[in-house]
Amino acid sequence: KNLQNNSFDHRCFKLIKIIILMDKLTTKDIIGTSIIVTVCVLGVYAIYANYLKPAENKKKGLAERKYQKYKLIKKINVSHNTRKFRFALQTPSTELGLPCGKNISFRMFEKNSETQEMDEIRRPYTPITSNREKGYFDMMIKIYSDGKMTSYLDKLIPNKDCIEARGPMGNIHYKRPGVFSIKQKKEVNQYKVKNIGMICGGTGITPMLQIIQEVAFNSKDHTQVSMIFGNVSIDDILLKPELEEVRKKHDNIHIRFIIDKAPTDGREWNEDVGYVTPDIIKQRLFPAGDDTIVLLCGPPIMVKICKSNLLKLGHDEKRVVAF
Repeated sequence: KNLQNNSFDHRCFKLIKIIILMDKLTTKDIIGTSIIVTVCVLGVYAIYANYLKPAENKKKGLAERKYQKYKLIKKINVSHNTRKFRFALQTPSTELGLPCGKNISFRMFEKNSETQEMDEIRRPYTPITSNREKGYFDMMIKIYSDGKMTSYLDKLIPNKDCIEARGPMGNIHYKRPGVFSIKQKKEVNQYKVKNIGMICGGTGITPMLQIIQEVAFNSKDHTQVSMIFGNVSIDDILLKPELEEVRKKHDNIHIRFIIDKAPTDGREWNEDVGYVTPDIIKQRLFPAGDDTIVLLCGPPIMVKICKSNLLKLGHDEKRVVAF
């Protein structure tokens, strides 16, 4: 009676009664009944496995509150001063666990020549891969001769050295199609938008790429994206083929390149030339509105000037957000 009170166990109880009755059956009947029992058992297990079994937690590579070591497994020279670093996660099936819009903090230690103590140095970076890639994450980082962290990274030896990292970090989260959650001062604000404007320069492309990839991957995300990507020269443009492929395939993603000076070596250039002026912003980005947000990332002076120009064009200061 106790078995009959449980729907799952009750099905098993019925199967047991069928097996007992098999003692009175012929060989032919037994074979047929065995097949039926097997199919029933497999069916019950399939229902359990797909609908009743508790879901297993996905393995996350990052820890928010502690630094962990990640081994460098590949380093590629993208340009004379830019490298692509690939770091291994804990297992081949581990996913990074970084929400879209967030970044990772890298840490290293350097001996202070004056105090002789070890100084902790931290820098935020955004991967160019997503949680869809398992077992590793990639970083695109520009190397500066006077940069402590980038010089340290450039000296790491693949399959030998590690970097310490933790996350997720940052104030911006693209939660779902057209919805941002952004920490601004002491409050977290939610923004529902139809249009995302972006202005970035150099390696400031990485957080923008993260959001663009998310919009492009999700067929249900019809958010309009328009980005101005500034660089000094045509040779400084990172991920140009990938970005061109994205804008070619997706009608809702608009990407415009701008460089300081047009190439003089005969190479064709049909994009913008000069600086990101108010006229360029009006021409390439969406107008100010309650359904629009503008994201900025790049050299501090560029971000400062672009933000000032956007405010002059009527954009709400809360809706002009810098990474």
